[in-house]
Amino acid sequence: MWKCPECQTANPDYARFCTNCGRLRSEGGGEQSGGTGGKTSGGTGGKTSGGSNLWLWLVLALLVLASAALVLILVLNRDKTPDKSSDPVHTAAPAGEQPTVPTPVSEQGNTPTTAPTAAPTAAPTAAPTTAPTAAPTTAPTAAPTTAPTTAPTTVPTAAPTAVPTTAPVQVPITSPPAAFVGYLDDASRLESKGLGQLCRVMEDTIAYNVRTSWGAPEHLDRSYYVGFYLLSAKTDSTWPRNILVLVYRNEVTISIPAEKVNKSLSYYYTLRFDNVWCNEDGSLNLPAPQKPERRVEANIPGHYFYYMGYQTTDEVFRYMLEPYTDNYELTQSYAG
Repeated sequence: MWKCPECQTANPDYARFCTNCGRLRSEGGGEQSGGTGGKTSGGTGGKTSGGSNLWLWLVLALLVLASAALVLILVLNRDKTPDKSSDPVHTAAPAGEQPTVPTPVSEQGNTPTTAPTAAPTAAPTAAPTTAPTAAPTTAPTAAPTTAPTTAPTTVPTAAPTAVPTTAPVQVPITSPPAAFVGYLDDASRLESKGLGQLCRVMEDTIAYNVRTSWGAPEHLDRSYYVGFYLLSAKTDSTWPRNILVLVYRNEVTISIPAEKVNKSLSYYYTLRFDNVWCNEDGSLNLPAPQKPERRVEANIPGHYFYYMGYQTTDEVFRYMLEPYTDNYELTQSYAG
């Protein structure tokens, strides 16, 4: 054990510093065998080094606090100074300029005492009588009379009359509503482009039949469009979605000069299209058509001429459309 010469605290031999005051153990000062000599030599030296360090940190801390307080005081004083100095400048300048500028500069020279009596009496009487009377009488009378009379008469009358008359008439013609896209469900949705597409298919089919199936005595005099029937499904589950039956009338002459046969007859030729689809450009997606299954006979003795089709439009309806009316809505476009 060794005793601290500063606070007289007993410390273990292995401790280099005092456990109470933190003083460094001297080489011979704190041990019990050192006696008074160790205490004197170690005590004086250790106290001087430990105390000086403590006082040094204390002085530095006080200096830092004092510097911070000084900087804070300077900042606060600087922030307050512009506000007090700027307020009088802004309030005093406009008040001082307005009363002094208008009166002494324009009329008076260098003497402020004699000029106010002579100049103010002559200047206010002569200047206001001549200048204000001439300017307002000429300028306001000439400008307002010419400008308002010409501008309002020409501009508003031309613009409103031209725009309303032309715009409503041209819009329905040049920009028609968008074409229907989907399964054809109403005859009114069929555009001229789609109808022309149907008629070309029909005319090509009739021409093919005449070319491949007719004989020399048979002659097609006339073939023309009659109309069409459209069946649209009542429910989404019904298939096909629609049935379109296109109808043409064919007029035929059968001529056999050797037998003095010259017979004319007419019949209705049909093509059936299922699931007709309308495109945005008015055209149609058409499946392969179904041809008529009934015959129209010529009834010439010794010869047998027949044509696939129907004798009347009532037969067309009875055989082509009537079996489907329970599940389909019927619309038609009949040309006669």
